[in-house]
Amino acid sequence: MKKLFVCMVIMLMAVPGIAEQDTLIKGDAEYGGYIGPEARYTIINGEGGFLMGARAGLIYNHFFSLGIAGYGLASNVDADSPYGDRNLMMGYYGLVPEYVFNPGRIVNVALSALIGGGGVRVNDPATGNMNHNMDAFFAAEPQLSFYVNVVKYFRVGVGAGYRFTRGVDRKGLSDSEAGGFTAGLALQFGVF
Repeated sequence: MKKLFVCMVIMLMAVPGIAEQDTLIKGDAEYGGYIGPEARYTIINGEGGFLMGARAGLIYNHFFSLGIAGYGLASNVDADSPYGDRNLMMGYYGLVPEYVFNPGRIVNVALSALIGGGGVRVNDPATGNMNHNMDAFFAAEPQLSFYVNVVKYFRVGVGAGYRFTRGVDRKGLSDSEAGGFTAGLALQFGVF
């Protein structure tokens, strides 16, 4: 009886080793990452402006990345203000999932979308005084990009997208005026 019990315990212990674990993603995973500056041209309040920012992300199996990005308005964009000459100050940030098609090629295409939030306020350029009533907003920015793998750890990207905003409610600035077309240049350093 004792031998039968020991044999059964050994057989039961061997069963989990025989069965292969089923997973959603098969095979060995490869990980990488990147970081780099970005510059973008955009339309805000019907006027052209430049955004400067940065982006960093973790890459899974060369195709998918999940990153963070943030951008700030770096040029003067006029605010429609009843108080005279005023400029807009705006910034936004968020998570950026991205899918890269054919990442092993010299030139590849990627689809991404920033999903996050930001804020906008008015600045008096003559005095430097800011209106401290900042409007916080939700931002979503889908983008199509083209990357050129220059060397093993460096790539250059150009992209175009559209920034959607929700929650901007200032005199002279609405959601549709805070949102707009974007086109940009990205320099990325990392393991792709």
